[in-house]
Amino acid sequence: MKQFVILFLLLIFFTFNIKAQLPINACAKTKNIHIVVIGSSTAAGTGPSTPDSAWVNRYREYLQEINPLNQVTNLAIGGTTTYHIMPSSFIAPAGKPTTNPNNNITRAINLNADAIIVNMPSNDAANGFGINEQMANFIIINDTANAANIPIWTCTTQPRTSLSLAGDLIQLGVRDSIINHFGNFALDFWNGCADINNDIATLYDSGDGVHMNNAGHRILTNRVINAEIPNTIADTLPYTDHILTSLYLENNFICGDSNTTINSVITNLGINSNSVVDVNFETFDN
Repeated sequence: MKQFVILFLLLIFFTFNIKAQLPINACAKTKNIHIVVIGSSTAAGTGPSTPDSAWVNRYREYLQEINPLNQVTNLAIGGTTTYHIMPSSFIAPAGKPTTNPNNNITRAINLNADAIIVNMPSNDAANGFGINEQMANFIIINDTANAANIPIWTCTTQPRTSLSLAGDLIQLGVRDSIINHFGNFALDFWNGCADINNDIATLYDSGDGVHMNNAGHRILTNRVINAEIPNTIADTLPYTDHILTSLYLENNFICGDSNTTINSVITNLGINSNSVVDVNFETFDN
């Protein structure tokens, strides 16, 4: 009987753990969220075999599972560069593309976005726009959103098989610069998707060397989900709010094992913090 109870409790425990991998703030479940995506062909849905496999559409489905009233507006169009999505007031240097007022950061703000995602995989590098040039544009785009009090996430570059060595170096430099400059508001769309030659990994190549397939877009969707954008948008606490999200065991056996490890998952539902959190475990039975 004792063994049955333990097994039953373990079953309940692991069922709970599966459902609690990514906690959603209670406020995020009730707030109607509007996210606007600006970008190029990847965000527009090129690559997957069906539209519902594209990362923006997958992410929309995820948000509407949280709250059916959540919206995702997709302003992305193929061929877009960072110059095309600059603020409408921006005057492009001679020989550079002019901003597209229907699909740029200004348009996203005017749509009353609660958050903005920028997805610019490789068109800038393909056009020879350098690292500093791209970063200057990304920073202006981010500053424009921040001035409107709208949080903005910037995706890194993505591997592109058809680029030259010089193009690859630009891609890598921009990737690292986005991660270093934007920190928690950077979305890593590179690692795990590229091979050792900085090309699209064969497993994720749609066949054109430029766009990712269904499996690749699934990775991109998960990267956006893991950023916990709904929690950031909904949270209004002016302080850190650490909670114990879940516990899980490793090397656990019903008769006991000295190598059993208890792991805890702590989540901060408040403002960002680098503070150290102490977790104390008390055991009542060996």
